[in-house]
Amino acid sequence: MSNENPSSSPTFPPLESTSDAFQRALWWREMVGMLRQVENDFRTRIDTLEADLPTPPPPPIPAHGGSPLGILEPNTLWLAPSEPGTHAGGSGTFSDPVRITSAEDFDAAITRTEIKHLRLHAGVYLTRGNWAWPRQCILPNGGSLIGAGVGRTIIRLAESAAFTGTGGTHLDVNVLWLGVPDENNGGWTVSDLTIDGNHSQVIKNSRQSVRSGLRIHGNAAHIARVEVVGLRGRYEVDPITKINYEAFGISTINAPAGPWKGPDGGTVIEDCVVRDCCPKSYCSAISVGYRIFHRPVIPSIVQRCRVPQFTENWFAYAACDATTFRDCYASGCYFAFFNDTDGVDGWLIDGCETYTSRAGVSISAVEGAAGHGRKCHVRVINSTFGWIHETGQDKFVALLWDRKKDVADLAEWNDFEVSNCRILEPPAPPPNVAPNKLYLANVLALRAKHFRFENNIVPKEHLIVIHDETPLDSILIRGTQNPGGTPDLRYIYEDPKTIWLAPIDPASVTTRQSASEPVKRHKLLGRGTASDPYRVASAAQFDGLLQRFRTPTRFLLHPGAYQTVGSHAFADGRSLSPGSELIGIAGSASTRLSLASSASTAAGAPIDPAPLEVLTGGSPAGTPPGAPIQFVRVEGLTIDLTDLQGRASVALRLWAHRAIVIDVAVIGVWGKWDAAAAAKTALAEGGGIWIHDAPNAIRGGGHRIDRCSVEMKRGACATGIRVGSLTGNTERTLVTGCRIVGNGGTAQDYSLAAYAANRSVTLRDCICESVAFAFNGSSGPVESILIDGCSWAAAQAIVAFVTADARPRQRVRLVNSEFAVRGGQHPESALLHLEDPTGNAEIADLTIESCHIRASLDATVARFLLASMNSPRATRLRVSGCTYPAFAETRQAVALMNNAASNPLVLTNNTTIA
Repeated sequence: MSNENPSSSPTFPPLESTSDAFQRALWWREMVGMLRQVENDFRTRIDTLEADLPTPPPPPIPAHGGSPLGILEPNTLWLAPSEPGTHAGGSGTFSDPVRITSAEDFDAAITRTEIKHLRLHAGVYLTRGNWAWPRQCILPNGGSLIGAGVGRTIIRLAESAAFTGTGGTHLDVNVLWLGVPDENNGGWTVSDLTIDGNHSQVIKNSRQSVRSGLRIHGNAAHIARVEVVGLRGRYEVDPITKINYEAFGISTINAPAGPWKGPDGGTVIEDCVVRDCCPKSYCSAISVGYRIFHRPVIPSIVQRCRVPQFTENWFAYAACDATTFRDCYASGCYFAFFNDTDGVDGWLIDGCETYTSRAGVSISAVEGAAGHGRKCHVRVINSTFGWIHETGQDKFVALLWDRKKDVADLAEWNDFEVSNCRILEPPAPPPNVAPNKLYLANVLALRAKHFRFENNIVPKEHLIVIHDETPLDSILIRGTQNPGGTPDLRYIYEDPKTIWLAPIDPASVTTRQSASEPVKRHKLLGRGTASDPYRVASAAQFDGLLQRFRTPTRFLLHPGAYQTVGSHAFADGRSLSPGSELIGIAGSASTRLSLASSASTAAGAPIDPAPLEVLTGGSPAGTPPGAPIQFVRVEGLTIDLTDLQGRASVALRLWAHRAIVIDVAVIGVWGKWDAAAAAKTALAEGGGIWIHDAPNAIRGGGHRIDRCSVEMKRGACATGIRVGSLTGNTERTLVTGCRIVGNGGTAQDYSLAAYAANRSVTLRDCICESVAFAFNGSSGPVESILIDGCSWAAAQAIVAFVTADARPRQRVRLVNSEFAVRGGQHPESALLHLEDPTGNAEIADLTIESCHIRASLDATVARFLLASMNSPRATRLRVSGCTYPAFAETRQAVALMNNAASNPLVLTNNTTIA
């Protein structure tokens, strides 16, 4: 029998089966949200590790605790409602529960300090809410509140909940509050009940009208089969407090300090519902607000929850850090998934279905990075986003990332992925209402990067907006299907504009202009669209288009051969303006850019010792000065320098923040040595791909160089790939899958260096051969360099620091790589070559581990050294877990042997080979 009539004396049914304790222990391991986010090659890999799983909490006390009926269980209190005026006693056991006749009875019972576990029989319980309780909360850490089932056990906010305390009347009331405010607690269980904010009983014009549901100040909570109804919030600003009040259905939060000893987060909210709330009243359904307070935050799970008909209320689901939403549903609210304040780190949205009136996923920054962290690692998969048409809205946005324009110091935005999702067509508008536009993405984020939109199904008509403040490489779109449209070609970018180019034979142009006429007078065939591209027949026409479109522009090149006079032909000396892109749509094997035959002798062309720069982008002065520089992107292009007849040249040189260079091949690079000088001092150093920061940039780095190659001419004073980030605030640059060939011949013919970098660079899976130095750190400070999985062959040294200034060279790590030496202009070759005879620069923390050093590749190497050191301040050099030739040795230059207190190189766990 059920307890529908509190005045009777029924036999109360048990609330838990005998297997519940076992299931309770297992739910931790079912938390697929126990995820570790790993950034790798600009992809997010999500790992579930056994070590990440916390110790399962003890199961809750069973309904009967193994005790005979009628015996009081330790720290457990049973309650049952009773008619007013009837017996209010009871010992608190299962068979003799405490009878509740009023809100005052209930509030007194649930706040008894000796009680840890509350069991509620079916019925309705009134409460005055959290402001009426001591310390505003109930239950100590690890407590539980379990009812007889959704709709059977109802905790309802009483009409008398307009509680007036010593601080005056409180305008917002929570039905249930677990945990002391501003104190870190945890370990509760709440299940099998309905929480009713009772908003229909609130006087319409009452200031005290905000009703929230379940608030948890703590961690590791388990909330299951809980229904929240009757919420009411206030969009309107209160005339006295000047605050608008947001009502929450189920919400969690942690605090900087408190008695909780475990990691923060770790809450599970499952099979819960938030519904039947006051429409248009600033309600938010489920929020998991765990912040990072210099402690671990383990993932929380929200699964199989529903927020139906949340009519014009704020959001259905929200979180800060480390939260998984799985198999959840929402409709009617403005935002399905939402965050504006505090940081975001580690969201997974999987298998969800939402129908909102504004945005499916909205993450915005309303406050700066200093207090509220970054927005990063958000993954949305296998989900459906639909729309409900509301008047007053002009657009639906599947993905919205933005900021308020008055925020100066913003959080970093990094690593967002949306894949295998379906975006539905917007609904038909009501009569006499204009239809809303659909935006797949609306991105207004100053520091955004790595947003991927892959393998989704989208409507035929839609927009993607990347605002001016946003780095234009923020969104990668591929593998997308839009039924009725053309895959991957229906995307409309409001910024930058897109211009299409195609080469034609100059002889086919009937009305050619003189090469001496101004660039702007060269007529072009075509309209610059994909189906009717500009036809380019000369270097003047190609350069004229780049000069004509100086705002951020995406130049898409059909396959073929193009020519340029070089960067000196442009008014500002830059081929590409900040924010522009130059992309060969068929890849580097099919699209070639070379210098016109007159380039090296044209008016304004630099002569040695200044190298001739073929293609440049960005601005060395900043845009405007002191601001981060917009990125430049170059992709799918071969830059051919073979016809320069010995001129020093740099193929691609960019001044940028977060530049992107993909599939760019450079051939024929040359640079000049001073042949008369025995030391071969460089007169004009050439290069393949060079990226620099502006001297006044407030932030640098963040570049991506992927699958590029540079072939240098024999004997060239040239460096293949150089990344020169000199600012103190530098994002990590990733160089992957690149190949540098120096084309060395005799002992005097090796090119200078394959790779050079300054701060925060990862070189992964890169190759080089026939150069003097594989990695050259001789110019400017060098720190935080990772060389991983590379295969390098060099004539003089694998890593060389030949310093001419006092700036440090430190924190360089070589792992999982293979190195070899060749003969060269010196009789000996070294794994490390350190030369600082004046002792001005600190050279420290160089580590080589788990690498294989091969024997010399030819007989011209008289001696192979693990380290050649002429540097009195070299410290903390380590070679560990490597294999290297048996004849390898280490030494310092003779002139410094007496000055060195000890050999700075430490060898551990290495193996020599014959």
